[in-house]
Amino acid sequence: MSGRLYAYHHDGRAPFGWTDVVTAERPSSGHVSTARVCAVLSLGYLAPWAVAAGRGRPDSARIALLTLFTGWTVIGWVAAFGMATRQEV
Repeated sequence: MSGRLYAYHHDGRAPFGWTDVVTAERPSSGHVSTARVCAVLSLGYLAPWAVAAGRGRPDSARIALLTLFTGWTVIGWVAAFGMATRQEV
């Protein structure tokens, strides 16, 4: 192999092997857009934990678990976000 960039692949259409990255097919813009939307939604899903950890809350592990297991429901996410943003007394 010369100084070019190669990637090892198996995409189901061709046998295993090395592909020249420069001449390889690029993903469609629809796939790239979907990946970006999923990344932003994932960050939003984990926002309560990030806020709690950023504020140095001692119960940030509990908030992370609440977000992880019940964050997919709107009520669980709002409860976790409320716990993350409430003032400690």
